[in-house]
Amino acid sequence: MKIFISTVAILFFLFSGSMMAQDSLSLSNPDSIYLFVDQPPEFIGGSEALLDYLMKNLWYPTEAKEAGISGKIYAQFVVEANGTISNEKILRGIGGGCDEEALRVIHGMPVWNPGIQKGVPIRVMRTLPINFSLGEVLPSQTKIYLEADSLPEFVGGQNALNEYLMEQVANYEGRIDTENQQIVDVYFVVETDGSISNVMVKDSIGNELDEAAMSIVKNMPAWIPGKIGNTKIRMMMYVPVDFISVFTMVELMPEYPGGMQNLMTFLAANIKYPLLAKQKGIQGSVYVNFVIDTDGSVSNLTVLRGIGGGCDEEAIRVLSKMPKWTPGKQKGKQVRVSYNLSVKFTLENSPY
Repeated sequence: MKIFISTVAILFFLFSGSMMAQDSLSLSNPDSIYLFVDQPPEFIGGSEALLDYLMKNLWYPTEAKEAGISGKIYAQFVVEANGTISNEKILRGIGGGCDEEALRVIHGMPVWNPGIQKGVPIRVMRTLPINFSLGEVLPSQTKIYLEADSLPEFVGGQNALNEYLMEQVANYEGRIDTENQQIVDVYFVVETDGSISNVMVKDSIGNELDEAAMSIVKNMPAWIPGKIGNTKIRMMMYVPVDFISVFTMVELMPEYPGGMQNLMTFLAANIKYPLLAKQKGIQGSVYVNFVIDTDGSVSNLTVLRGIGGGCDEEAIRVLSKMPKWTPGKQKGKQVRVSYNLSVKFTLENSPY
């Protein structure tokens, strides 16, 4: 089934607001905000590029769609002397989340070419009407699909995506508030050319982690786009960006209660040789990776190399039941540690 999100129709026009023109203000005052200038500010690429930006990044809020809310919003903002956007506000809104969505997208606009007065870049006020229309017939390229015959793919696959995310997160070590580390869920659209747009954070609280996660996703290299049949489509995707530090080596490594010998005893007492593996004569070592959290609990169990016959699943089952470990420490602080363990399955000298 083809599912798509209603796209927002933009009535594009920038015009002066209802403020008094600032012609009498001195150019020596950097705080002056002008309405009429020799050379108005311009979105880089012109009006068509701005329209394209808005079409790709605006979402029709679910609340507004369900309530049948549509209409025109008038938003106002200042293009600063360095081209950045500030002072965004709604002059006339329609509610249903549309006002907030318009402000979100305006806030995220790239740098403009600033306005010029007497050869000097200055601050200029702009007003932008945005029309949210439920009933408009839209061209197919504006649809954002949630299902497809062929899903978008990061070049190199899931492992390459994981490596990219880990490398990018590592760049923020020491630059973010470690007391508030978390996993940030980021939604985005993979365009028909593989580029990334419509980046947004689920349940955003507006902190520095949200901004960092969005930046990481926005800067991803092009994906292989999704397809329905042989037609490339725009499709919504999601990735969790994990800012919770996981160490592989620490000053004080985590320890199973009573030590490694007790761990071997636990495994021997709890592992059950799968019937299928016995029938097929399957034996060998299953290599498992897991994370020992700061409270000593075990999470994120993953088979690195398995042998099949139900042995992989049995190893995960038993390891998930381990009691809490003594957590690892780095610089005197308990930290999450990634740990590898091999679980050996050996057949006895009997049919089973």
